[in-house]
Amino acid sequence: LVPCGTERRLAVSRFVSLNHPLRKKLPPARAADAAPDAGADAATVRRNQILDAALALMEENGYRDTTMLQVATRARASKNTLYQLFPTKQALFAALVARAAAAMNADLAAALDGAQPLEPTLRRFGVDLLSLLAGAQSLAINRAAIAEAHLAPELAQALAANGRENTAPLVQRYFAQ
Repeated sequence: LVPCGTERRLAVSRFVSLNHPLRKKLPPARAADAAPDAGADAATVRRNQILDAALALMEENGYRDTTMLQVATRARASKNTLYQLFPTKQALFAALVARAAAAMNADLAAALDGAQPLEPTLRRFGVDLLSLLAGAQSLAINRAAIAEAHLAPELAQALAANGRENTAPLVQRYFAQ
């Protein structure tokens, strides 16, 4: 404690020891920090850590109330690294949408594997699609696109381009077989 001001009030130092119990603990950037994907290069792992942090913050705070500084802090990345990968918040959101869509399309493509009979395949596809669309990640992304549509229409455009416009051809190819 150090004296502060003319009334000699005592103020706590802005700097707190790393081991001090009052120090705010940062949550892990992502579960994969402990065991990164062996096939991914360091840049891809880092990019995914940042995207995971952004998604978690967006789920907690919404798109509008999530800042790039919060993302950098949660991901334990410098602002320079964040802005090198994602020059704008919209670019970060577009990358989140693209990553989620790629994962979803891979799952849906597996569900539409042509080797199975029609009814179980469609049932699996429907269950997988509903699970993905009703999941926390998808809800956070869709809420952001809807809430910010009037101010940032590019969010809705990124969602449409990476979402249904990528998924519909999977279903069309399945029925064409």
